Amino acid sequence: MKKLCISCFIAVSFLVSCSSPESNSAKDVAVIQDSTEKSAGSEVAYQLDSALNERASRLAGKSIGNEASGANSLVQTMNTNWDLVVKEKFVPIKNWRQQEKISSYFGKSHGVFYPFSGPDFPFVTSFYPDAEIYILVGLEEVGNMNSTMFSSNPDYNEFISNAGKFFYFSNKYGFFRTNDMEEQFKEKGVVDILGFYLKKFDSKFISMKLLKWDNELGAPRELKKDEKADVCSIEFLNQNNAYSQLYYFQFDLSDSGIQKNPNFLKWVQEKMKGKDMVSLSKAASYLMHRELFSSVSTFILENSKLQIQDDSGLDFRKIQSSNRKYKLYGNYTKTIPLFRDRFIPELREKYTGSDVKPLPFKMGYSSAHGETNLQLIY
Repeated sequence: MKKLCISCFIAVSFLVSCSSPESNSAKDVAVIQDSTEKSAGSEVAYQLDSALNERASRLAGKSIGNEASGANSLVQTMNTNWDLVVKEKFVPIKNWRQQEKISSYFGKSHGVFYPFSGPDFPFVTSFYPDAEIYILVGLEEVGNMNSTMFSSNPDYNEFISNAGKFFYFSNKYGFFRTNDMEEQFKEKGVVDILGFYLKKFDSKFISMKLLKWDNELGAPRELKKDEKADVCSIEFLNQNNAYSQLYYFQFDLSDSGIQKNPNFLKWVQEKMKGKDMVSLSKAASYLMHRELFSSVSTFILENSKLQIQDDSGLDFRKIQSSNRKYKLYGNYTKTIPLFRDRFIPELREKYTGSDVKPLPFKMGYSSAHGETNLQLIY
């Protein structure tokens, strides 16, 4: 471990369980200014996990090792494709977010709840870059000790060779297809995708753990022998060098799923204590339009300070019947054929108004026919 001598700092150490298969994993120390009011002017030392950071850097094409012949060309293609996505999507989202003063809708201390997300860190951090906690929920496998981010003998070639397939739809349209994820991530889960994305956004890993949701405990816990993980927790420093956490849950958010695990939404609320909860929904299969998902949609309406969504998120008619305000952006004339029955005439009528603002980026289902719609619910 490298040691830093500082006149005044708070030493914060983190126990790493399954985050580092190597028992002698090297640690680096990052010292950052504590921005909290109570500790203004003090410094906090975080131990970075060099093994996790190296694996993520290799997955993200930021460092090259002894990859197989032809891998360097694949890495170059992967990086070129990524640079294009940043230029066409994430930079415009950043500019739009600043222009529309999105951060004025919630407090400095805030956390994000992102249901039906899959491993979509890029969009959630582009809309909410300074969140102290991100809670992502999907049906896709989390990962295991054979996943590249956890393996003591990681195979980067396999990931790099499949990168074009993994990221094709998310790069082009801004979302993962559910059927693709079920097939692509069934063996190694989404943890490698999360590692790739966090490092692409210059995150520095402190820890990464595989956990098990325990409904009786009302929280994730350490894995027992031979248990399958359904939670991944990540501690990291974001691109602004601020401490943040990310949780990915493999979880059924239907009403029946929540009835089986009634403490889950309570846990989300507990993690948001002292913070403003904000949320994001896009390419969400219109699940919250169905009565079968009324619990999670009501939870968002009642608890989220700001919901950013496209038309596949909360049903616009439910928003209208609530006491929430909204702003409309982009264009909305139709849905894709797969979701033809989810078209909302009332929303289309609102989009003919003069107060609808344009969007400088495209994402979601409707980008397939050249449209993007976005609603702010506040």
